[in-house]
Amino acid sequence: MIDRDDFVPDEGWERFREISKDFPTPNIFVNLDVIEAEYKQLMKTFPYGNIYYAVKANPGIPVIRLLKELGSNFDIASRYELDDVLSQGISPDRLSYGNTIKKADDVEYFYKKGVRMFVTDSKDDLKNIADRAPGSRVFVRILIENSSTADWPLSRKFGCHPDMAYNLLVTAKERGLEPYGISFHVGSQQRDIGQWDDAISKTKYLFESLEEEEDIQLKMINMGGGFPARYIQPCNELSDYASEITRYLHDDFDEIPRIVFEPEYRNPDALRGLEGYSHLWLLWEFSENGKEEGAWSPTVRPPRLGGNTRMGVFATRSPFRPNPIGLSSVRLVRIEYDTQEGPVLIVAGADLMNGTPIYDVKPYLPYTDCHPDAKEGFAGAYTDYRLPVSFTEEALSEAERLGMDEAMRQALKEVLALDPRPAYQNDAERVYGMSYGVYEVGFSVSEEGIKVSNIRLRSV
Repeated sequence: MIDRDDFVPDEGWERFREISKDFPTPNIFVNLDVIEAEYKQLMKTFPYGNIYYAVKANPGIPVIRLLKELGSNFDIASRYELDDVLSQGISPDRLSYGNTIKKADDVEYFYKKGVRMFVTDSKDDLKNIADRAPGSRVFVRILIENSSTADWPLSRKFGCHPDMAYNLLVTAKERGLEPYGISFHVGSQQRDIGQWDDAISKTKYLFESLEEEEDIQLKMINMGGGFPARYIQPCNELSDYASEITRYLHDDFDEIPRIVFEPEYRNPDALRGLEGYSHLWLLWEFSENGKEEGAWSPTVRPPRLGGNTRMGVFATRSPFRPNPIGLSSVRLVRIEYDTQEGPVLIVAGADLMNGTPIYDVKPYLPYTDCHPDAKEGFAGAYTDYRLPVSFTEEALSEAERLGMDEAMRQALKEVLALDPRPAYQNDAERVYGMSYGVYEVGFSVSEEGIKVSNIRLRSV
């Protein structure tokens, strides 16, 4: 039984009844306010991603016009969709030809209209792109076989084996195209979050092997979609999927952090010459430390000193400072100029939370900033502090039953090896607990190291 109140509030329902009363049935009415809210929610949960709206889902001009104003990109499947989108003054650099089954004449039509990004999953289609859309970016859709948990699996319709995707991207480079990325789709109404983990792992293999063996650096992962909406069966909130997918990406890729500038600073001239540096300094704010403005203590208790020994705040990296300012050195991976957010810095090694305010960016200069003979103070005694981590048979069995795969278990070991306990607690009989994604992990610590004793799903 579907409860209308779960989908449309009373005010919206009455508005619909009033608008539709003079129209014959069947008919459909689309609430643009809902589309705007859902788009903004998607942007909020995936702030590092660029959204490409699949026009085939609803090609209505009012929908296209709204999404244009919201800054969306568009995934096009036909000439008719392309013409409709371009008629609204949308630049072709915001478009992708996302149909793997297309005629050579259609490829040429899109190219002449200014589209420069094409998907493929076959040799013949790639040949058409090379012949009819020279120099374009191409991304290859890979086959995701484990999509039986989706209401509408797509594994038999689109995509190729990862090994074939490898060969297609090599051929694309040889034919003068730009190998740009990997695409996948885990199936429509996909409720199993783990399916994204499997697909991202396959993508990582292609990114790494192509770079190491063919000197091809891919730049994009197109995750297709598949997020479930509630119809008859319940499903998790979008934020639950987003948090896990983000973790999968962070586990497999170290180039996700993006530095986006506020509108008044999105001037490409301000970045002129920055590409010549390998590392940057970031000056940023501890915006989530929970302290009231102006509140600080002259001494703090560094965890590695046991949690009870006090040191001067200026002798530590504590976030609780007179001015909550942090300083980090990161590797500059690349600068992306052609984004809807203006110039964006792609960095690696950022130890910042998502949404951290950054006050300034400066180049790292080895001849002045690097001091090999510098002393490390009391912190130097703890640079190699790590504990061995193991699982009991019961915990390992429970982890496998609950879908914690080998990659996730290895990442958990890396976290636990740093000993997340308060340092002054050293009770070998005590079972400590910590949250890890959707899991609660119980562990004990002895002279032999850390042993994981139980794993369960975290209650929501």
